[in-house]
Amino acid sequence: MLPQLLAEDTMEVDIMRTKTMERELMRGAEDKTSVAEYTITVHYTREFKEVTADPLTFIDQVIAETNQGYVNSGVPIRVKLQ
Repeated sequence: MLPQLLAEDTMEVDIMRTKTMERELMRGAEDKTSVAEYTITVHYTREFKEVTADPLTFIDQVIAETNQGYVNSGVPIRVKLQ
């Protein structure tokens, strides 16, 4: 059984989370070179599959174009299919 948190404990945890988030935001604002990566999952309909010769190639192409747009814009972020 997990111990109950008191209101003061909960407030302290919230303050710690806020401070951690502020530190990460500052680090991100200062760091213009590290490339961050996020992943996506793509779901598509049966109808999309029926009208798309190769759905995976199509999705890969869209991701490649998105990443090229990030590069062209100087945005240090990339997307990756999960």
